Amino acid sequence: MRTTLITIGIIATLVFGSITTWNTTAYRDVNLLKTNAPTFLQERGFRITSYDGYEGSIIHGGFTWYQVRDSSNYLYSLAVGEWKGELMIYNQTCLNAVKNSK
Repeated sequence: MRTTLITIGIIATLVFGSITTWNTTAYRDVNLLKTNAPTFLQERGFRITSYDGYEGSIIHGGFTWYQVRDSSNYLYSLAVGEWKGELMIYNQTCLNAVKNSK
């Protein structure tokens, strides 16, 4: 019985420690991105139409997701992430390219 309790305690500690490490590492940039991404996107000619949330990656850190429009009124879904000290756009997808084409 005592061995079982010790084993359960060790497993619980490992699971809790892993979850804590994951959350600390994967979402490490989210607050920075929420603050700086709107200006970053505006400087590149985008107007934010919606903030779609955030996600985390243990390797790359956090990403914030937006829907934005460019000067031609095309609508994009994209993520902003930080890599080696620079903000970058990831997964940029045009949502209405066919509709706006002439």
